[in-house]
Amino acid sequence: MAHTADPAAVVVDQETLIQGVAKHFLHNVFGPQGMPWGTKFSDLEELAVQIGQAVSRSMMDQALAGQAQAGPAVAPVCGVLRDHSPSGSPGRTPGRHHHRGDG
Repeated sequence: MAHTADPAAVVVDQETLIQGVAKHFLHNVFGPQGMPWGTKFSDLEELAVQIGQAVSRSMMDQALAGQAQAGPAVAPVCGVLRDHSPSGSPGRTPGRHHHRGDG
């Protein structure tokens, strides 16, 4: 079974890195002087949300691509193929090609 990390523990463990990444983004967006006085909180919040979503997408893309590369060359066989198309029915046996109307 695959190891599943506790997300809260990962955040605590990676707090220094997370703070550094946030500082990096703030510096790149606002410059070395930081966020200008008068910047709306909602603007900062929207920036943080957008960056967070972009980081999430990248993290998932990278993880899934790595998993696909590391996966077995041939998928394990369970003996039953399933066609999840609207016209397909579950429980077809391997080795026979089914076409629409083929039942």
